[in-house]
Amino acid sequence: MCAIYGTASREEFFKLYELNKDRGGTAFTFCGIKRNEELHVVKNKLPDLDILYERDWDYYLAHDQAPTSSVRKFSEETSHPFHYGRWYVAHNGVLTNYKEVLDSTNTKEIDSSYIAAYMQELDLLPVPYEGYDDIFYETFSAFKGTHACWIWDDDNKKLFLTKNGSTLFTKGDTFSSVQFESSKPLLDGWAYEMHFGKGVIELIKFEDSNPFAVFR
Repeated sequence: MCAIYGTASREEFFKLYELNKDRGGTAFTFCGIKRNEELHVVKNKLPDLDILYERDWDYYLAHDQAPTSSVRKFSEETSHPFHYGRWYVAHNGVLTNYKEVLDSTNTKEIDSSYIAAYMQELDLLPVPYEGYDDIFYETFSAFKGTHACWIWDDDNKKLFLTKNGSTLFTKGDTFSSVQFESSKPLLDGWAYEMHFGKGVIELIKFEDSNPFAVFR
């Protein structure tokens, strides 16, 4: 069981950390977003919340990791988010068919790493998928199991969320694996785009890949 969360407020981020911290314990990653800059990523075994004061970020993202594979020791390579091409993906859940979808990644024991690697593979096709709808539909229809993800497109500076079986709650610009005040659960089987200042907007519904999910 892991946790993903994010918000536009440093003060709100501290609250989310307290809510979600018991879901991790193996690795903690902080990611700072500054518009029109590369994603700033800091991976540690233990949280170092002093990094939140290094800059005033436009958006604060995190992943708190508890291992669901045979890999139990901290390393930056096996910590979220996983980065391939323009895609950064932080994942909470368990994928059951990742080795059937794609040849081994450079972190082959970590199921989560296959998501970003597959999205990059779609970008590299001779006739690449066009538009976010097609990429997200193809990716999250292909993988079976459970997931809640935040996904950062570093080329276009856009943030996305997906949910299928794993918990994910939102309110405005804030999202969390653990429910927080006045938040509502996202629907299973959907990818969403985060519109800063407006909250999440439904992007595309993908195929049912989790027998325990509840679809609209």
